[in-house]
Amino acid sequence: MDQLEVKYGKGQVAEYQKDILGMQVCPLFLQQIFVTGEEQDSAMVKMEEYMPMLSLEHLREEEGISIMISLLTGMIEAERRYMFIGEYRVDVGVLCVSRDLKKARLVFVPRHYTNQVALFQDLIGILRHMENKVPAEDGRFLREGIEYIAKGNGSLTRMRQRFVLLHRKVREE
Repeated sequence: MDQLEVKYGKGQVAEYQKDILGMQVCPLFLQQIFVTGEEQDSAMVKMEEYMPMLSLEHLREEEGISIMISLLTGMIEAERRYMFIGEYRVDVGVLCVSRDLKKARLVFVPRHYTNQVALFQDLIGILRHMENKVPAEDGRFLREGIEYIAKGNGSLTRMRQRFVLLHRKVREE
């Protein structure tokens, strides 16, 4: 699948967001080319070297942690590109991963998180999905990541630092 079509309600995506997504200046999101219709907008998402996370049948724990580091790094960088946390959906349904299972990108879908707890729950949902894809004897470090996020006491930068540490641990084993 090289392209994916996504439909949006009229005005659901701001013009500046369409520009950012179309020019691909924000590394968190896959490039989306928008077509404005009378009743709705649609976008062609360039998938190229990415695939939906939901399509993965299995995953190594190290790959899952790498994907999480990439996602958190992208979310931090997105803030610098005017794509603010809390304005887009972050869950397994919009998460795409590179074919080498090292990079994460999102399909942009607007969502307004009213608090950090909802965002953290969606991040935990991604990790639980990954945990179900790793062999039964693995997953210890993914569970540590889930526990850390569940405490709710960290910024995205601190979460990223924790996953970098977990990545080191999993590589040492």
